[in-house]
Formats: sequence, structure tokens, C-alpha cells
Amino acid sequence: MVKLGAKELRTTKPSEEEFRRVKKNPIYIILDNVLDTYNVGAIFRLADAVSAEKVILCGETETPRIQELRRHR
Repeated sequence: MVKLGAKELRTTKPSEEEFRRVKKNPIYIILDNVLDTYNVGAIFRLADAVSAEKVILCGETETPRIQELRRHR
């Protein structure tokens, strides 16, 4: 196993096979009536960081555009 530094982690894309092997944690994040897409995007990035299994949007929660989700990567 190769240990990557912070810069490599940000710039190295996993292969399709590596992505499939990542174990998802049994964490479900539910967002209810979150109106600010920046907050929703932050939660999506958090879910990615902890390998959450699902993010569920309900109520009036806005769906962020893809560009907003990638904004801090």
C-alpha cells in the first residue's frame, strides 16, 4: 500500500476499481429544509470525507450544482 501526502490526495483520481472497493460507512445524512446550497454542498463534501452511505434531501432542500460541490477541492 502506498501512502499519499495531502497534495497527492487532492490531485490523484482513484481508478474505477479502487472507488468500488471503498467501504461505505452505515451513515445516513438527512437534510430537511436546508435552503442555502453552499451549506448543502458542505454536507455533501463531509459525506464524501466520512464515506457516508447516503445523503437524503427532503422538504425544501435545494440541490447544489456540481460546480458548488467541487468548489473546495
